[in-house]
Amino acid sequence: ASQLVQERRARMLQMFRTGENSREQAAAARVAGAAEELRRVREELAQAAAEPVHNQSQGEQAALTEEQQLHMMLSATSRMARGFGYGGEADSSSGDAGGGDFGVR
Repeated sequence: ASQLVQERRARMLQMFRTGENSREQAAAARVAGAAEELRRVREELAQAAAEPVHNQSQGEQAALTEEQQLHMMLSATSRMARGFGYGGEADSSSGDAGGGDFGVR
């Protein structure tokens, strides 16, 4: 009987470890996805900052670029948060009335 109990414990422990590994792999995949998203946003920011804005003063251009950067960072943060399971399924990247793209619930 003792041998049977030990075998059962060993199987249960192996199942638990397999579950832990799959959760760790899923978390690692989410982190990798978030890092890729952040890299892509940084590239977009660099491109947006490099594009000339016509018929605007330098002050207006700087303010617009800063606003664009803030919006893109909030957007990316929102997408990453949803990727980590924050925010409901009702969230959409298009936002909702008054919520914008950063719809915190």
